[in-house]
Amino acid sequence: MINLTTNSLYRAGAFALTLWLAACGAQAAIIEVREGERIQDAVNQAAPGDEILVYPGLYSETVYVDKDDITLRGVVEGGNWPHLDGNKQLNDAILYSGNGFSVEWFKITHYKGNAIMGQAGNNFSIRNNWVIDSGVYGIFPEFGENGLIENNILSGIEDAAIYVGMSDYIDVRNNQVFDSVAGIEIENGIRTDSTGRTSAPSSRMRYTLVAWRRMSSLPMNTTHSRPRRAATVAVATPCCPAPVSAMIRFLPMR
Repeated sequence: MINLTTNSLYRAGAFALTLWLAACGAQAAIIEVREGERIQDAVNQAAPGDEILVYPGLYSETVYVDKDDITLRGVVEGGNWPHLDGNKQLNDAILYSGNGFSVEWFKITHYKGNAIMGQAGNNFSIRNNWVIDSGVYGIFPEFGENGLIENNILSGIEDAAIYVGMSDYIDVRNNQVFDSVAGIEIENGIRTDSTGRTSAPSSRMRYTLVAWRRMSSLPMNTTHSRPRRAATVAVATPCCPAPVSAMIRFLPMR
């Protein structure tokens, strides 16, 4: 027969609490990466909940994140960014499939495919990145839910600078997009927040963008006219805001 006294129960509870706190602390490590080291090595070492700080320097690699709750955060010092460069040889800069992924403060250039691409990762955050000439798409989350794409600057993209495909509850706001074939394209998604939303036409409307680009080099801003219909798109030009309503097209969901 086991006789548990009050003191022994307190000791057992305190021991369990200590183990729990230690486990929580172990899940929140900070891993630092500096020029000459590989970001992927830090990702491989990381556990869910960890934050990876990447310091200024040139990094030429593809980073794969297939773990949950990983944060990639660039450290910008004196105008110097952590710079992922694909040298027009690598397809993608950052690929993620884990839930709870966050990436911010990276400069990404000269990839052939995508700057940041997600496959089925939910609860993601893509913020404050600077993307130039990253291939077909700049930021490309797909098959995800509950995401934030905010305060990114993208240019020189061969197709849509930001493409959100088959994803729900995605908030796209305050991004700057220019010198790309299309601005921001959202297809087959539902219940997206329209606050600050920008969106770009699908291929059926790109003749409008081409004509606009011939007339001006200013950034193209596009806006959902009905936030719950991803197929409804309006194009707004910076110098000609008046005819926006005349340029609305109702596009079939693809």
